[in-house]
Amino acid sequence: MRNWLILWSLLLLYACAPVFISSPYPHSFIPDGQDTDWPDKMYHDEKSGLNYAVLHDQGYVYVFLEAEAPHTQLKMLVTGMKLWVVPGGGKQKEKGIYFPVGPPTPPPASLEYINLSELDLLALQRNSLEKMSQLQWIGVNGKGTTAWKNLRQQQELAVRIGFDRQGRLLYEARLPYGSFLGIQRGQPFGLGVETGSFGRPTELGDLAARPGQGESYGAQRRVMALAELTTPTTLWVKKIRPAGP
Repeated sequence: MRNWLILWSLLLLYACAPVFISSPYPHSFIPDGQDTDWPDKMYHDEKSGLNYAVLHDQGYVYVFLEAEAPHTQLKMLVTGMKLWVVPGGGKQKEKGIYFPVGPPTPPPASLEYINLSELDLLALQRNSLEKMSQLQWIGVNGKGTTAWKNLRQQQELAVRIGFDRQGRLLYEARLPYGSFLGIQRGQPFGLGVETGSFGRPTELGDLAARPGQGESYGAQRRVMALAELTTPTTLWVKKIRPAGP
């Protein structure tokens, strides 16, 4: 009896889970790394710090992400980012796209020479954008085996990254219906965003306090930098229901 009560409670919680409504996009959209055609309303996720929106039309689902924090931009650009797509809704990591693509076999990236206060993000942005032609499809089978396949940016599936004048990272994805991602027109789906992370260093000397700021500030800054950089940034919208046509 107790097991049935637990099961019914879980089903009730799932049924009452908030549903994100995707609005119709008013005109055709081609991702270009600029925010000129972005929706007026963006939603903010407190945990990840990301702003996001999801829209659709008769042929595509459009995903818009905005990252302002330097540590989040750093993880996206250096360690890569996965966009998981879950037909029907949920948080299963079974199908997705990998863009930007991180190192092919990433060792734990060292924080030894990373200081967020001195990092030249503009140079990193320029260098990274020049290399962002590679896109990978991710598929995970029932045994947990991950398959990777390199894809070309194409007319149907397109993903772009850019930066606005305030230095915010802009991520745009156009996902076609009926593709390998399994999205069907008018049907609910879930989306997940997941960056990589940096390995925890054994020495924190390079994240120490700068002259004149005192050791207490330096220790505070080190802890925050480690928490931000050694933990992946994740965002899940478990159920998205298209509205209108």
